[in-house]
Amino acid sequence: MDRNLIIELLSRKLAGEATQQEIQDLDDLILQNPDSIYYEEALSELWLPPATELNTDAAFKKHISKYKNELKYNDSAGRGKKGVAKLLAKYSTNSSFVISLLLLAVSGYFLVQKSPSSFTTPAYTQTVTGGGMRKQLNMPDGTLVWLNSKSSISFGDVKGTDSRLINFAGEGFFKVAPYNHHYFVINTAKLTIKGLTASFNVKAYADEKIEISVLAGALEVIMNDNDAQHFILNPSEKLVLVDKRAAPDKVSTMDSQINRTMLLESINPLVIGDNAYSTETSWVNNRLVFKDKTLPELKTTLERWFNVNLYIKNEAVKSKLFTGNFTGKNLEQVLKTLQSTNFFHYNITKQEVVIY
Repeated sequence: MDRNLIIELLSRKLAGEATQQEIQDLDDLILQNPDSIYYEEALSELWLPPATELNTDAAFKKHISKYKNELKYNDSAGRGKKGVAKLLAKYSTNSSFVISLLLLAVSGYFLVQKSPSSFTTPAYTQTVTGGGMRKQLNMPDGTLVWLNSKSSISFGDVKGTDSRLINFAGEGFFKVAPYNHHYFVINTAKLTIKGLTASFNVKAYADEKIEISVLAGALEVIMNDNDAQHFILNPSEKLVLVDKRAAPDKVSTMDSQINRTMLLESINPLVIGDNAYSTETSWVNNRLVFKDKTLPELKTTLERWFNVNLYIKNEAVKSKLFTGNFTGKNLEQVLKTLQSTNFFHYNITKQEVVIY
């Protein structure tokens, strides 16, 4: 991870000097390096927002109060309160100087915050995976979580509490461990999932259909906008939720309405020879498996898996069905295999793929 580049871009953003391209680059870097969110936290605490009159006395007192146990100041050389106040007053509007200063200050922040004497387990944990990334987590209660590309999870410290609540978006596989008979609760944008001990996959990307597939145990699924609408899922069952926004009536001024479709399906593996593969959970083992999917249906899956943007300009091939089972293959190898079953051309340029 290019720590200095991330810190510099964060500093420019806080200073209001970052260009739109620099902000985009920063967002990409944070997605690729989830741990860098702590740099943003550190810089936010260190940064002094611009003001017409900087109250340096108040700033200095706040700083001393916060770090009085970790830092010692020596005023014998006349560099204490007055010296710091003078320095802040002189350079508070000089953002170029502040950017350079923060590159050094943030390192000192982490030395203080994470030194053995002051280190404590964070009460709140957040993990984000970028495009082309997959990650495994061990939660404090013993639950194992696998995150697919472009997913996020956040949770508190469940030890000593009655709550096992997490916030989740994207795709994840959960192997929930028992913990004092407390429910494991997953909150997503549209629904809430509850279980005691279970293994299941949740696919809940924004603006896409939601799929919950249960391998072991049982789950209760509750709709966030209607808690009277809930379902019990058992092993080998899958709930599919599709929300489509209906076109508003031509004579109506009301917003368009949501048409919701919910399907309860059985999990059917893809059988190839003597082997059976799960299209819902094979990604956990870094295996890309799909059955009878069109290219438009595969578009977002391939984009996340290989961290690319995919454009389909061949109208004839859009309705063709594809089945695949890939492990350890790069994007071009996958496209060549698909090309052999339904002919099309493709062009790969950096992170863009055009099918024509």
